Amino acid sequence: MTSARRPILLLAGALAAVLTISLLSPSGSASASASERRGGETVSRSYSSYRYVDVPQFGFCLGVYATARLQATYKRRPISQGVVSELRDPKIIDPSLQVTVKRSCDDDAKYRKKHRANKISYSNYYYGYKCSFDPSFSAGAPWTVGVGITPDCGSEKVAKVGEVNGRARRAYRFVLDTEGYAFGWDGSDSVVEPGSVKLCTSLSGYFRMKDSQGAERQTVAKKVSFPDLCLTK
Repeated sequence: MTSARRPILLLAGALAAVLTISLLSPSGSASASASERRGGETVSRSYSSYRYVDVPQFGFCLGVYATARLQATYKRRPISQGVVSELRDPKIIDPSLQVTVKRSCDDDAKYRKKHRANKISYSNYYYGYKCSFDPSFSAGAPWTVGVGITPDCGSEKVAKVGEVNGRARRAYRFVLDTEGYAFGWDGSDSVVEPGSVKLCTSLSGYFRMKDSQGAERQTVAKKVSFPDLCLTK
């Protein structure tokens, strides 16, 4: 064999070895990608819900609109039986609560621009899904973690945020906006594919109306449940 032909044969042998390795490497849905094995994929879902809260003691109805974004990390990892899907590190991001004072709980009812309540407080409570556990919340200001009275399961550990309007008598719209803020908790779910993974949190609103200046001084507290926030992958 001449020295001129030897490099060509060596190159051909190297290419054949690369092709053989490529054909033997696993591919397709049964294997997790390199990015998923390292850190996972951020997934999220927007949430909104509208509810009515009747307050007959004050002759009005509260129209309550809650919005938020639920975010988590999705990860796939190979095991001997296939691939495990996992959701973890859930967070609630940019939650808001809008409260309007209406003449009644009818859909077409007008706003009540003057009413008896000179002080109105309104809060959002987030807590363990279906009251099934007490999460370990990771929350900072304006969020606080404590005990709240929920409408569906009584006293629960909650992450809560709220505001108080002490000059509410001539106001009919109140907005609790925590844009740019978030809190998390220690939730996770995993399953061997082709099953799906799901993370949820429960949400309720707490409202307190006070007439401290009129002839009939009165304080009324109300609670409302919102549909659960869930993220499925």
